[in-house]
Amino acid sequence: LTRRFDPVLWEGDTKSIAKVEPLLSQIDELLDPYLPGAELPPETTFADGLDKLLAAAAKLESAVNLASIPVDVIRRLNRWARVSASGPAKIAMIENVDRLGDSSRNALLKTLEEPPSNLFFVLTTTRRGAVISTILSRARNYSFSGRGEEESAAVIRRIFRDEPSGGSRLREYFAGQDATPLRPLAERFLDQIGTGRALDLSLVDEITAAVSTHGRVEGFRAFLEVLAELLRGRVGTDVTPRSTIELWHLHMGKARERVESFNMPPGRVIEGLFYSLEAG
Repeated sequence: LTRRFDPVLWEGDTKSIAKVEPLLSQIDELLDPYLPGAELPPETTFADGLDKLLAAAAKLESAVNLASIPVDVIRRLNRWARVSASGPAKIAMIENVDRLGDSSRNALLKTLEEPPSNLFFVLTTTRRGAVISTILSRARNYSFSGRGEEESAAVIRRIFRDEPSGGSRLREYFAGQDATPLRPLAERFLDQIGTGRALDLSLVDEITAAVSTHGRVEGFRAFLEVLAELLRGRVGTDVTPRSTIELWHLHMGKARERVESFNMPPGRVIEGLFYSLEAG
């Protein structure tokens, strides 16, 4: 999270950095006792220190709108790319590359076309279909599908040596949330698509209430993940063509962006998503 505010990327943008400098210093200070080699805090203050650290991280994440990367940041990244590396290689990660504006995309393409031999870009997106073809053609594509319940439970047992409680999804395990109640709502939501009838607004109210119990953003994200899992189960069946399901995933990505980046009410976004999927 703090690397998103690397001075190399924000050099000269004193207005944006001024907002986050106190938080960056606070996070460094709070994190220091938990780093490898440090003497851990006593048990009485261990959890309290982590709570303060998470609160500061949440403030930092919302301090600057990074939904769309400014073109000046990409230009500074391009200059950094041409500076000799102190080690064998340099790595730049750009999250949500599908959200780059026209100017930012054009600036990035100049480096992607002829990157230095020791520079590696890692570009991430949950909406591959929204990434322009000129970027896709210059990248090696890797797809990471979501783990099912059995796979997630196996990871929890083998890696974290714990038994999954509530839901067995990794997100639910770490967040202490169970998305199971969202599944029947998501099934009813999908069942209404293609019927030619208007969306049942009482279902929207139920989904909104269930989402709010998990937190507006996290709950809506969990609802979309359940929808995506149900859609994966339809691939290869006669229920819905693959091309339609791919289009639906694109609409779901846009819905997620409206809630996370534009702070739109989940209920309103759910209605819009229904009619987008109905038309698609």
